[in-house]
Amino acid sequence: MSESYSMTYGFDLAYEVPDGWAENRSNADAIGLSRGDGVRTYVLLVLQSRPLSGSLADTYSVLWRDILLGMFTADIKPLPMQLRLKSGYALAFDGGNMKMNTGESTFVVFYVIAAEDRAVPIIGVYNGWDESLEITMRNFFDTATIRGSSPAKAPLFTEAQMVGKWSLSCHAGPCQVNGTRVSEWMFVISTPSKGGRRGF
Repeated sequence: MSESYSMTYGFDLAYEVPDGWAENRSNADAIGLSRGDGVRTYVLLVLQSRPLSGSLADTYSVLWRDILLGMFTADIKPLPMQLRLKSGYALAFDGGNMKMNTGESTFVVFYVIAAEDRAVPIIGVYNGWDESLEITMRNFFDTATIRGSSPAKAPLFTEAQMVGKWSLSCHAGPCQVNGTRVSEWMFVISTPSKGGRRGF
């Protein structure tokens, strides 16, 4: 890990523990949040913040390599979704099926919340999924803040990155981007050269 990314500021993510979830602060490396019902198990590992070096995408790529791949085996080249949270902070996330060190397969999402000078990595490990989890995660991230650091003012994307023709439709029903129904947590991109979309 590079020197700048190995430096940590501490556990400075301020958040509300979701209803029905338990918080565990006994581990020096991560704060654990978990919920289980005997069938599904959901775990969030909140790590110490690191310096934001370069763009959010650059920071995400390095933290994926240095943190996530030290814990899981993943045949995924990350292409994180980026969005602005209601709090003003930025969020990048990507994930998929990965193998733990025990050899077991599970679904993992790697999140990074970014402020103007630092980023907080969060690992989500989900054994199962339901609609309530998406609502819980949306509320968790929208209300989270980073102590001692304000949201960045710079746009998430440059004009050069916003290629293709974009259209937004969001009336009384679900939002649509380029005619494709999306949720608040799905980012859809379309380019003339590739003509493809990627959502997560």
